Amino acid sequence: MPRSGRGTPLKASPDTSWIRQDLPKAAHFSSRRKTFGDKMSSGVTVDDEVMHLFNDMKKHRKQKVAFFRLSDDKKKIIVDQGKHVMWDDADPFASFTKLLPEKDCRYALYDVSYDTDNAKNKEQLIFISWAPDSASIGKKMLHSTSQKSIQKAFDLTTEWQLNDLSDAELDALADKLSRDTVVRIEGRSVASK
Repeated sequence: MPRSGRGTPLKASPDTSWIRQDLPKAAHFSSRRKTFGDKMSSGVTVDDEVMHLFNDMKKHRKQKVAFFRLSDDKKKIIVDQGKHVMWDDADPFASFTKLLPEKDCRYALYDVSYDTDNAKNKEQLIFISWAPDSASIGKKMLHSTSQKSIQKAFDLTTEWQLNDLSDAELDALADKLSRDTVVRIEGRSVASK
């Protein structure tokens, strides 16, 4: 029996006769996986109307929350028509959570108004990714791989990932907004940090 350099017997090699010899090692699986990933991340673009709405939210303060979704052909991220919260809404955070679909994914922009222990009347535009646990795995995968396109277009510093309505709490949002202690969001008291 052959021996290794340390004098211990070498184990017999496993039977590999069943492996197809005409394929390079792992080429079939790795190339298939790479093609699938490249298609998903590079094939989705951001619609011009999305960018127009984003710029409008930064300048004019008409909409407090805007929702975005994948188009039916899964090639563009588009404005989710009729799904928005206006600045004059009495309870914008509650209105926002009511508009989150139960079994589908969405992206959102939220222009949050808040106070910290050091400053009053602060505002920050944040990006929100909604991928509920109840959505199908295919929808969540497509949502996740397409997210880079819209995030790159918006170039915002604050992102909030939500997977369940229980994640959509003011205290969790407060922790995302500021290094200072956030004491109020949309006029409601919070207990952050």
